[in-house]
Amino acid sequence: MFKKGWFMDKRGVEALPMRLIIIVVVAAVVLAAVLAMMKYVKPPGTLQVSYEFLEGSVSGGSVSGSGSVIMVDVDGMQELDDIAFKIKVKVSDTNGKPISGATVILSGAGTAAADKTGPNGEVDIQVENAKLLENKETAYMKVEVKAAGYNKYIDEEGIIIKRI
Repeated sequence: MFKKGWFMDKRGVEALPMRLIIIVVVAAVVLAAVLAMMKYVKPPGTLQVSYEFLEGSVSGGSVSGSGSVIMVDVDGMQELDDIAFKIKVKVSDTNGKPISGATVILSGAGTAAADKTGPNGEVDIQVENAKLLENKETAYMKVEVKAAGYNKYIDEEGIIIKRI
């Protein structure tokens, strides 16, 4: 093996250290370039989302609310499929700065609604035909918020529709 392998080839043994040096230099240059670019790459921010009930209606009863809880006052435990309400969603970053242009999606309780935040980071979303099933006291709506440069915000039980 030594007579036919590259130990007998003087070019292979003599050029090996030079090849290793070139590989190490190229790797160092690439690593330096990546580290230099990292100062320009910012990790995505975190969104803060808050809710404020504005108004609501349902046939044969009334709708009120506090924050993200929608309270439906009706007699009996029948299925309700015409719950309507308007809720204000405010989106900001961790420092309280409003996030403009964030997409807010509400889904669940047999319905969905979506809109984008304005310059003040707020959006009023009108939800129509939400359902509260027969003999059920609560239904949940998922809240998703997406904004460029931020992690997606998801709250599986963001809006609670509660029979009282």
